[in-house]
Amino acid sequence: MNTIVKIKPTVDFSEYSTKYDLLLKNSQPYQKIRELFMEQLLQKFDREQTFSFLDVGGGTGNFTKLILDYFPNAYGTLLDPSHDMLAYARHKVGNSRRVRFIEDDFERYESNNKFDLVLCVHALYLMPDSRALVPKFAEHLSETGTLMICDIGQQIKVMNWAIYLFFQNVKTYGIMKAISILREGKKVIAANRDIECKQKSGELWTHTLSEFKHMFEKYYKVDYATITYRGCSNMLICRLN
Repeated sequence: MNTIVKIKPTVDFSEYSTKYDLLLKNSQPYQKIRELFMEQLLQKFDREQTFSFLDVGGGTGNFTKLILDYFPNAYGTLLDPSHDMLAYARHKVGNSRRVRFIEDDFERYESNNKFDLVLCVHALYLMPDSRALVPKFAEHLSETGTLMICDIGQQIKVMNWAIYLFFQNVKTYGIMKAISILREGKKVIAANRDIECKQKSGELWTHTLSEFKHMFEKYYKVDYATITYRGCSNMLICRLN
């Protein structure tokens, strides 16, 4: 496995990572993103097809595992600057020889490999000078490769989200389990408050779907665009021009 120099991310995920998967497991909007990605993947790749992928800012490996579990001949690279996130990803994926983990930030990452699929979920907006990184995805795409990106564009309203998820979990699990999930997610809520403040100050990139699509159309052909994650995220499926 490759381990590069550790880079400090814009948001500190050292404690966030310990509760991250718990929150996402119980987040219907996040599960919807997974469903959308799988729908698009099945339009691009046959289940037995051999292809390579790069998971940019892959965190705890949710999308890497999704791909590896469903496509037995896929192999990839998970790139993330957080040591803690990668530790969780390694544990989740196990000893699969079909994935390697690289601890580095996207800005510094270089590779001679070209990938059939590059994906980036809720990571670009957290990167320094994220707009300038839009053309960098092309460096890692094969000529017929696909870029699948989903990024939070609207300001996160933490209390609104906390209340929404709490009542969704009450419906699904009952009041006591919902309270337990809320308590366990305190670190995530704190990290998201930090993100909310950075969005309000302009430190993090915010965008509408139209703005997001326009930015990518400078460098790619956009085949699909939609809003997801309760109206907070913009999702694009792109290819090289």
